[in-house]
Amino acid sequence: MKSIWTFLIIFTYCVLSAAEWHYPLYLDGGAPYPVRHQVVITNTAKHNVEGEILRIPARELGLIGTPSRKIRVVDAEGCELLYTFHPTAETVTEDAELILPVKAGAEKSTSLWIYSGNSAAWSVPDELTVPQTDFSTSFEEGTDRLPPGWNEAYTDALHRNFRSDSVARSGGKSLETRLEAGAKPNWVSFSRIIPVRPGSRYTVSGWVKGENIRGGFGAGYFLHIGPRNNLACAPQNKWNNYGTFDWKQIEFTGTVPENADTLRFGTVLNAENGRAWFDDVKIKLEAPQKLSFQIMPEEQLQLQIPKSPTTWEFPESQWPERYLFTVYNVTGETKTRQLCSFPVNRITRANYPASAFRLMVGGEQVPFLMIDANLLFELPPIPSCSALQCTLYLAKERRNSESKVSLSQASLSLSDYEVNGTANIDRKNYQQLMTSNANLIVNPSFETDAGWQGNGERTGNKIRTTSIVPGGIFGKRKALLNIPKTAPGDWYGFRQAIPAQSGKTYLIAGWVESKDPTNVYLHVFAKNNPGKFDTELINTVGNNWRPFVTYVTVRPPQNMIELHLTSNEGGKKCAYDGILAAEIIPVSTAKFESCSDRNSKDFLRIWQVNPIVKIFPDTVSAEGPLSVSLARNEAEGLQLAVRSNQIYPKLSVTVSAPQNAEGAVLPTPEINVIGYVKIDAESRYFQFGDTPEYRRCVPVGARGEFYPDPLLPESEFRLEPESTQGIYLRICAPTDAAPGVYRGEILFQTNGTTVKQLPYTVNVWNFALPTHPGVAAIFDDRHETGKKFKKYTQMEAAAFLAAHRISFDEIPAKPVFRLENGEVKADFTDFDRAAQRWFGEWGIPYAYLPVFRELFGWGYPPKSFLGIPPYEGEWPYSGVNRTKLTPEYRRVCQAALKLMMNHLREKGWQEHFLLYIADEPHTSVPGIKEQMIALCDMFHEIEPEVKIYASTWGIVPEWLGKLDVWGVGVQGQISEKNLKQLRDSGAGLLITTDGQMCLDTPYCAIERLLPLYAWKYGIAGYEFWGADWLSRNPLEWGIHAVHTESQIPGHPSRLRYPNGDGYIFYPGNLAGKGGLISSIRLESLRDGIEDHSYYTLLDTLVRETGDREGARLLEAVKALAPLPNAGGRKSELLLPDPNKLIDLRSRIGETISRLSH
Repeated sequence: MKSIWTFLIIFTYCVLSAAEWHYPLYLDGGAPYPVRHQVVITNTAKHNVEGEILRIPARELGLIGTPSRKIRVVDAEGCELLYTFHPTAETVTEDAELILPVKAGAEKSTSLWIYSGNSAAWSVPDELTVPQTDFSTSFEEGTDRLPPGWNEAYTDALHRNFRSDSVARSGGKSLETRLEAGAKPNWVSFSRIIPVRPGSRYTVSGWVKGENIRGGFGAGYFLHIGPRNNLACAPQNKWNNYGTFDWKQIEFTGTVPENADTLRFGTVLNAENGRAWFDDVKIKLEAPQKLSFQIMPEEQLQLQIPKSPTTWEFPESQWPERYLFTVYNVTGETKTRQLCSFPVNRITRANYPASAFRLMVGGEQVPFLMIDANLLFELPPIPSCSALQCTLYLAKERRNSESKVSLSQASLSLSDYEVNGTANIDRKNYQQLMTSNANLIVNPSFETDAGWQGNGERTGNKIRTTSIVPGGIFGKRKALLNIPKTAPGDWYGFRQAIPAQSGKTYLIAGWVESKDPTNVYLHVFAKNNPGKFDTELINTVGNNWRPFVTYVTVRPPQNMIELHLTSNEGGKKCAYDGILAAEIIPVSTAKFESCSDRNSKDFLRIWQVNPIVKIFPDTVSAEGPLSVSLARNEAEGLQLAVRSNQIYPKLSVTVSAPQNAEGAVLPTPEINVIGYVKIDAESRYFQFGDTPEYRRCVPVGARGEFYPDPLLPESEFRLEPESTQGIYLRICAPTDAAPGVYRGEILFQTNGTTVKQLPYTVNVWNFALPTHPGVAAIFDDRHETGKKFKKYTQMEAAAFLAAHRISFDEIPAKPVFRLENGEVKADFTDFDRAAQRWFGEWGIPYAYLPVFRELFGWGYPPKSFLGIPPYEGEWPYSGVNRTKLTPEYRRVCQAALKLMMNHLREKGWQEHFLLYIADEPHTSVPGIKEQMIALCDMFHEIEPEVKIYASTWGIVPEWLGKLDVWGVGVQGQISEKNLKQLRDSGAGLLITTDGQMCLDTPYCAIERLLPLYAWKYGIAGYEFWGADWLSRNPLEWGIHAVHTESQIPGHPSRLRYPNGDGYIFYPGNLAGKGGLISSIRLESLRDGIEDHSYYTLLDTLVRETGDREGARLLEAVKALAPLPNAGGRKSELLLPDPNKLIDLRSRIGETISRLSH
């Protein structure tokens, strides 16, 4: 049916000549902004400014009453900027100022565009941090040892920092640094960093008081002002205060240099003895006004939008669901030569084959190509300021595809493997796109000699390495690269550059034929500066013809993409064909519609959902009784989906205790309403490089989504029409429960009236699970990160996890090590008290040794211990021989380890502990391999029995016999052959899992499967980097904040961790509750650990009885844990059929019950 064109939005005029309308924008709800103001800004200073603050009265922009976080700001390079309002409020007030950062050349003008009026847009999660011009503190704020916003350095057992509540110059608190007996002079400090602007006048002051300070440089303050990456280039130091003295003021004054953007101010106590207090810090900055602005007339966008189809265009019985989405052209010209990319796997949260879809565009059915989890199709010409309405229909009988995966390393993070989603590409549909007008490549199938530059980049045509020969898969010819083994060093192959537009996304795809792994490279650059480029690498693995595909977003000021089908390997031979490069029009939002909503006569529909499968607002109904089966001493979830055609402002759930025929009852199930958190893009390690802090870090493929995760301990909820809500009932069977069937009822009520009453059954098998877990599940305690969100203690969190058969990595109460007259001493009092609960009460199998934890990580040198550095010279010890630890470092480390291990042997705990020596050591960094060997030898020399552990992800042959326990990745980082090699060497194994346990997946697959991998491959368990690493309020946003880290000293980069990765529960106080709140991921983790007991129990029974059915079930469940695999971030590929695992668990439970009987 042809769509009828109407005006959906009509404005006074449409002005597009000055600058193209910016679309898409971050979290714009899938719709263009209808209103904008251009602001022309002039920098009157004689130097460049970057991040300079500009304040504009909001009333002059017509923003009064606008939701304050729903506007967007774009700069002259097309990049979005952070902003804020003062005063802050949900909506912009009459007296508000819009505060913006500006980048402009000396005595030059630039423009910003301020967009508003989009009701579909989401509020943004981040605001601009405005540099402080006046700052003062007497350290009264907060209760932690470190005041909010302050850092510390060079502290250890002998050099200690405190928040003093007994000494203060004003108020009741101050900062205190105390040196213990045996301390050597070190730069012990508190410090704070604030941004500054060149030319600003500064006055910085603080007060200091001392007691018995002797030796070193004494007590005082320091001031560093400079570029962010070189703050100490011109240090100012005022210390040299010794002995005992009362409060004295120290002050710095001056002008911020032209190259500076950051100020660090801090305390210092560098001495052999004494203590110092610091209080009443003040910073005042006075910046000259450098910017003027002019607001241009308001621009309004007029769009011609087609109506959505009101009738179903295919038989409802066969195509019962559909997604409606719109493709916009906001430019002033007709758009041609474009492809549309619909993220079909992400939106459907599945991996359906192409046969599960039918696509309508502008009322016509069109062909499409499934590639890399996206549905690609060619767009017809779209006139200026208009749109196309598209509809994707879903087949009733649809199932996830099962296919082999290939992996490639995506970043420096060893856990960051991405799935190559190019399997089973339909070559006929691919050829249609390759030969379409959308393809920007000249001569894509090499049928002529045009378009491509060949042979060497530097040597040119001196050596013939490229030719076009008969063959290929999309015509009669293919491109052949054949590099002689004796060829001089150069990059040889085929190259073609295509023009691109900044801010746009492009698909690059093609086919490679070779017998070994082959890389394809992209150079993205500005045409006027080809020597400065970003490189994208595409790795292909296989034996014959295989596709490659990637997406690249062109960053300002880049405007060219050069495709390199090249290699620098002598003897390399490979062929290429079917090259495709096209601008992609992304789709971020789609509206779901289901026939069941229109046709259902039941106002309230409730059905059971597999607990591995997450419930989303578009989850549709299924039929069947409500039931669960479980062993004694087990907890199991009964997950319900609730959907209606009408709104229920308040719907309540009550559940009766299940009862058997004899009258015995199980505990009343716990009721939880599944909460939903906001996500802005599909999980990955989001890389933002050197993006300035004032620019918004917008991830590729950004789109607003809600994902289920927190289990809110509530029994009432609001149900929106045609939107599914999840309910999680936690059912438990005590160890002494009688086996058999129990029955209960679930009631749904509104305003005291029952609107639905459903029976449910619980089947308790006649065997019990062990009291303590049979597999280790170790999660790092990250209590200190995001502490402002938390009101629980570490031991409360440890007890909560233990109830889910999970443990923290370390016992929170640590032994205190110190040097007394050169001798290492330790106090184990608090440690022993906590350890008794750890092992005696909770039965936790493993913990990390509370000393030498991550002695080094990534590409770093070892940490100092008790103030003793590992090498001669200054950190990071460039050029030092990493095998030569200093004698004093060896002495104190060995003495401390001996004390620790002797104590553990006395308590009988030594077998529980691992010495976690290194986190993800980067073996590509020179010296890291040698450093590891030196440290392991040092510890094994004094304690041969200590079990040294490192999360290496794969095997490092040089470390065989050095590491006792290896942390390996089971996505593809290690092969079955290498796993066997490690086991045969006598080494222990743990699975390491960083980056895998994200919350934005359709299934809790990795959470449920990790214990299966451990059981199948003879691994003791798994460890994960964080149980409660919070950088935002996790009940609002499931995304982390962007931060800066360096995996190699001196190489900082801005990045964001995968969504939800690093926490598995929620602080109850954020929801107005006491204690801690579970998540569906945490419940699945517990279920997987309990599954492990099923496997081991059945395995034992099969060995004892020879039961064939049991043996078949064990082999069937092993098949669900292959190496390699898609990994936790691709749960629909890792576990395509979640029902298969639940069915196998049920059959295994029945078989154990039968064999036990």
